[in-house]
Amino acid sequence: GLAISFQISGVEHLSMLLGLMLIGLLIIMTIGAFSRKKTIQGTGIIRTTFRFFQKVVIQLGELSKRPALFLQVILLTAISAFFHAIWFYQTAMILQFETTLLGMILATLVFRILSLIRMLPGNLGLQELITSVVFLGDGRTIEQGLLIAIFNRLVSVILAGTIGFFGLYHNFR
Repeated sequence: GLAISFQISGVEHLSMLLGLMLIGLLIIMTIGAFSRKKTIQGTGIIRTTFRFFQKVVIQLGELSKRPALFLQVILLTAISAFFHAIWFYQTAMILQFETTLLGMILATLVFRILSLIRMLPGNLGLQELITSVVFLGDGRTIEQGLLIAIFNRLVSVILAGTIGFFGLYHNFR
């Protein structure tokens, strides 16, 4: 919504959006940390989101008790995000969309934060919508972002199907 409302474009605006999202996450996690003892009951998107962040705070607290594991998780997440950004960048280059690697890295970080909450299995369709809106921040159009997202989803399904098929064949041999 912010990408459309403010008509953001360029790396500077995307990094500002990322910063605002991180500040918002920190505020929500801080509220969750102060209310760790108090369990929120009921349904609704606000309560569900609040409980999600409460669980995140609890899990981060548990992870902080094991610094080596915490560093491994951070390192693997950073490597994964970097390869994800390269994958989006290469897809944009294949589709002949001009972009920068820095823009794709920032867009990937925003995308990964937004896709923390899963609403559908695999966020099918929702992930593509989020990706297309996030890529507005890199100066792409919604159509270009959607094309990049669908292309990446298609490649993922083909790779998973191919590797899965050979794995299944190997197991039943």
